[in-house]
Amino acid sequence: MKHFILLTLLFLPLCVSAQEEEKNYYYIIPRAGVTFSTMTGKAVDAKMRPGFMAGVDFDADLKGPWGFRAGLYFASLGAKDAASVEYQQIAGRLDTYKVYSERHDWVMPYLNIPLQMVWHPVKNLSVMTGFQFGFRLNGGNDKKHHYGTSNNSWASIPVGASYDFGPLMLDVHYNFGLTVLSDSKEQHLNALMVSLGYKIKCGIFKNKKPESKFHLPEIGH
Repeated sequence: MKHFILLTLLFLPLCVSAQEEEKNYYYIIPRAGVTFSTMTGKAVDAKMRPGFMAGVDFDADLKGPWGFRAGLYFASLGAKDAASVEYQQIAGRLDTYKVYSERHDWVMPYLNIPLQMVWHPVKNLSVMTGFQFGFRLNGGNDKKHHYGTSNNSWASIPVGASYDFGPLMLDVHYNFGLTVLSDSKEQHLNALMVSLGYKIKCGIFKNKKPESKFHLPEIGH
């Protein structure tokens, strides 16, 4: 919670008082929510693991329906290892096997920096995609099971949409993992994130365009 408050205060000095003639704005958006992440790849049989996320977005209106959004947030990601099954032949019986099964829970906390272009097709709706880079904050291995991960960073392609309900913003994103976390298994981390944010409007751009200082001389007839 302390880190969440510090992230919000970090962006607040960028705000200035908004005025009616301003058309484009910056927004500071503190947000928090839940995550559902899993691992995919060869020799990986994992299921979704729930977690949480919290951070701050910096959103800017650009020309026309376009915008830009950058953020900094913490997310608890990982996977639940599906039951690992081993078939072993019993001595003297060719048609009988023993099955061994055990589940493991893998937790990976990440600090993430998403950079996205935003498109506003209709009022209050935003569609966005871009690039996200994450830094893992610890080893991220379960005490009973070692996944053999060798990469402490996580690059992904976020694709998502958000809808504004007044100052509240509901955001849904899916992150397609690009980084190979383990060379031996070609593991990729993917995550679904659902969050609720509060938009703080900061007036920056004015609607009026500056007048040109240069004028062509009038030509008489």
